[in-house]
Amino acid sequence: MSRLTGLLARIRRKGLRGSLRVLRERFFYYHWELLTLERSLALPVPCPINPGRWPQVPITRELLPAFDKYFKAQLPAIRGLLNKGSRGSAHLDEDGNVMMMVWISERDYYDDQLYRCWMRIPPGCLYQFAGECAVPYRGSGVVILAQKLLWDEYRERGFKATRALVNVRNEPALKMHMRLGSRKWVNPCMSTACCAACTSTAAGPTTRHACTTCAAGAWHSSPAVPALSTRNVREPALAMVRQPLHPGLSRGGL
Repeated sequence: MSRLTGLLARIRRKGLRGSLRVLRERFFYYHWELLTLERSLALPVPCPINPGRWPQVPITRELLPAFDKYFKAQLPAIRGLLNKGSRGSAHLDEDGNVMMMVWISERDYYDDQLYRCWMRIPPGCLYQFAGECAVPYRGSGVVILAQKLLWDEYRERGFKATRALVNVRNEPALKMHMRLGSRKWVNPCMSTACCAACTSTAAGPTTRHACTTCAAGAWHSSPAVPALSTRNVREPALAMVRQPLHPGLSRGGL
């Protein structure tokens, strides 16, 4: 019953068309266009939230029970990221439950859960590849707080920039990155398409999928995307950046 209730709640949140699109992309066919965004860590981050309000802690195996309230469904993905040695940071609510998390990599990162591609990270740059905010805290400012604390830490360590890979359809994520200073399109737009049962392993943005089901499935570089216009882009709650890495875990570095 709880699974059915959760499914109905997700359908209500995404709408029938959005739910059918997710189902199609997960089991039948997907086509994504992805942008790599870069932001200088020298830029200021206006954030009125007191860091002591929602303490930031590193994500470790000992912290896993604190994910049960808001992120129980994401625990398999979280364990997988810990097994890969990825670094995550979390923010806790008043009762010690994790209500916000961000995942980063300081080196080249292979996305083996969704995009099936390498992100090449130059020296002095970090890659924010996943994050999620609990529903009750979206729009509270904790997303900006989480990014500010991470960026301040890495700037003090000598890092110069941060990157994120974002689906062009994820308008809230694109708008948020632009508002925070991500103005540079690092590379041409990349796109990927594949049919059902494609278990691809792309080595880079110009490498074809090892796909036995869909001969057309391939990574390729497409023409550069012009600077994103903010016209007709809905003003988002900054925390509502949703792009699945694993069921429920968001993409795009928030």
